[in-house]
Amino acid sequence: MGAPGSRASSSNHSASSACGSSRLTDSSTERGIQPACELTEIIGATETPLLDFTIAPDPVACPETTNHLRLVVNRTNTPAAGAYIRARCETPF
Repeated sequence: MGAPGSRASSSNHSASSACGSSRLTDSSTERGIQPACELTEIIGATETPLLDFTIAPDPVACPETTNHLRLVVNRTNTPAAGAYIRARCETPF
């Protein structure tokens, strides 16, 4: 985060997947999108980093956004009641 020529975009979501409309900074030359993002699950005053997630184009699930990007948190358990996810990703200026 905080690389020259970039800024952070942040959003909160209550589900394990969400659509995003921000243009993201690609942090790699590998095929596909490798955005520089940090995800945190928040339950009350407890914040837990989430490391297993994907961000990929999905025009079926996200038809309303320009880039059709869908964030999916890969989890084996059901989120606790009241939990939400904060996603912070680098975006170009």
